[in-house]
Amino acid sequence: KIVEKVDCEQVMAIFSIILSLIISCSYLDIVYSQCDLTCENVDDDIADIVSQMDDLGYSVMSGQFELYDPETSPVYIPFARDDTDYLVSIFEDDNGHYRFGGQDAIIFRGCTPPTVKYFGYRSYSAARIITQDNFTVPIDVTILESSLGDTTNQLVINTESNDETTFPAPFDRKTNIVTTGDEQTWTDVMNAYINAGLLTENSINIDVISNGYLSKFGIGWFKYSESELDVPRDTLSIVMRIQFDEDSECNKDQYLNQSFPFRVFYKDETRPRQPIIGVNDLRDTKKKSQCRKATDDRLKYYFDKATSNVIEHVRKEYGYKLVSNKPLDDRSGKCSWLGPWGPPNNDENVHIFKHGFYCMLYQKDCMFDNRDTYYSWPGEDNTLGEDDFYMIVGLNHNNFTLSTQNSISLATVQNPDNANAFELIETVTNEDYQQYNLGDIIKCKPKSKSKSRSKSKGKKGGNDDSRDRRRRLKGSSGGGKFRHHKKPNRDKYQHCKEFEDVFAVQIARPENCAFDSTVVPSVCLDTDTLPADQPFIFFGEATLNPETFTMPDGDKDCMIHWRLLRFSTKGCTRRPSPPPTPKPTWPYSNNAGSIGSAAV
Repeated sequence: KIVEKVDCEQVMAIFSIILSLIISCSYLDIVYSQCDLTCENVDDDIADIVSQMDDLGYSVMSGQFELYDPETSPVYIPFARDDTDYLVSIFEDDNGHYRFGGQDAIIFRGCTPPTVKYFGYRSYSAARIITQDNFTVPIDVTILESSLGDTTNQLVINTESNDETTFPAPFDRKTNIVTTGDEQTWTDVMNAYINAGLLTENSINIDVISNGYLSKFGIGWFKYSESELDVPRDTLSIVMRIQFDEDSECNKDQYLNQSFPFRVFYKDETRPRQPIIGVNDLRDTKKKSQCRKATDDRLKYYFDKATSNVIEHVRKEYGYKLVSNKPLDDRSGKCSWLGPWGPPNNDENVHIFKHGFYCMLYQKDCMFDNRDTYYSWPGEDNTLGEDDFYMIVGLNHNNFTLSTQNSISLATVQNPDNANAFELIETVTNEDYQQYNLGDIIKCKPKSKSKSRSKSKGKKGGNDDSRDRRRRLKGSSGGGKFRHHKKPNRDKYQHCKEFEDVFAVQIARPENCAFDSTVVPSVCLDTDTLPADQPFIFFGEATLNPETFTMPDGDKDCMIHWRLLRFSTKGCTRRPSPPPTPKPTWPYSNNAGSIGSAAV
C-alpha cells in the first residue's frame, strides 16, 4: 500500500507538470496569435497608382520612413520622449527634408501599428531657405519645424477592413495618407485610387498643407518652390509618432522592423492650381459641455484647496518656505543659453507652445509641435540648486475626458555634450501618478462648526447635517417618508474631496526630497544627472482629447492649469530622512537620478 501510494503521488505530480506545460503552451499560442500582425507595408498596388499619376504628367521619386535616432537621424526632434517611437521621412541623398511644389503630393500606403496608446502622422515645414550660393548650398536659413495642420491620429484615420487581424480597428490595417496642398492634385490621386480598385471603402486620408487663400497667387505661409533654384523656399518633413503600450504582450519590433516606403509625385510648379483652404477646417479644440464640466466652480475651489493643503503640509512637516506658486500654461517666455551655442534662429524664446501656424506666420521654431498636444510650462527656465524643492500639483486631465495621455517632464535647455536643445531627462506620466492618493499622506480637516450654532444631537454614529434637517421638516409636512442620513465618524475621513483627481510630483536633490517615493512620484536628481548651473524647464503635455479628436483647449474656461510650487530649504532644521533604498527605475527612465528613487 505504501508503494502504491508513492507511485500514485508520483503519477499525480508528473500529470500536474504536464498539465501546466500544456496550459503554458496554449497561453503562449494565444498571445502569439493575438500579437501576430497580418498587414504588410509593401504591396504591388502602389505600382498602378504610379502608372496613372505618370500618365497625368507627374514625375515620381521614392522615399522611406526610418526610425528616429537623435544621434544619427538627419533631423532633430526636441522634446522627444523615451516612451514614444518616431518614424521620420528620408528623401533622396538621405535628406530628412525636401523642397515641395504647389502641385506635389506624397503618398504613404502602409499599415497602422498594433493597438497603441497614440498614433499620429503629420507633415511639417522643416526650414526656410532664405539665401544660398551658386551650388544651392543654403547660407541663410530659418528653422521652422512647424506643423502644417491637424494630425491624422488613431481616432480619425481611415483604413481598409481586415478580417484576418485580431486587433480592433483602426489597428493592423492598410491605410493611405496623401500630403498635398492642391485640390486638383488630391482629385488626381483619388481618381487613380478609384481606377485601381483601391477605394471600395473609405481608406484614404489627406494630410493637408493648410496655406490660406493667397497661396494661389504665390503668397502663403508655406513657401512652395519649382526647384532648388528658388529662394526663399520651404522644405518639408513628415513625422509619425507611435506610443506603444509598454505593458502589452505584443512586441513592437515586429511592426517597426519593416520598411515604410512612400512616393513623391511632383510637377515642378510653384503655385497650386486650386489651394486647399484647410485653415477653416481645423478641428475645433473646444467643446462647451466638456469645458463646463472640467472648470466647474466647485472643481476650481477643491483644486485651490488641495494646492493650499500641499503648501501647508510641506511648511509644517518639513519647514520649507514657499518661494513662488505659478501656473503651467502656453504663455510666451525665454530661456537662458550657456556656452558657445546659441538658440535656434538666435531666438531665446520658446514657441512650441503656440503651434505651427504661429511659427509659420512669424518665422519661429515650433520644434516639431503636435497639434494633438497641449503644451504648458511656467514661462521661464529653472535651475535645481542645493536649497530648491519643487512640487507640481495638477488635475489628471484624463479623468475629465480632456486628454487620453498627459505627463510632466523635465527638459534641459541645452545639452553641453552635443548642443542638442530641449532634451527630456525625466518624465512622469498619468499612469505613474494616478497610482498614488494624496489623501493618504496629507490629511484634510473636517469642517469646524461655528460656536454660535447649537449642536444637534443625533443617534450614536454621527450628527444630522443641515440637509437632513431640511428634508425631515419637509417630510413632517406630508412630503413622504424621510430616511435619516448620518455623517460618518471623523476617523472614517480617509479621502479628502479636494484630492480627488489631483496628483503631485516632487523634484529636488536626493537630500531634499521630502516625501518617500512610495507615496509621491519623485524626481530626485543628483548633480551628475542635472548640474547645478544647468537650465531646464518644466514641460507639461496633454494629448488627444477623445471628444474633439485634437489637442485639449488650454483656455482658462476649458482647463484648470497645473501649478508649479517652488520652496526653499535654506535654514530648514527639519530635513527629511534619507531616501530609502532605490526601487527599480520607471520604465521610461535611463538616468542615474530616476523617478521614484534616490540618485545613484
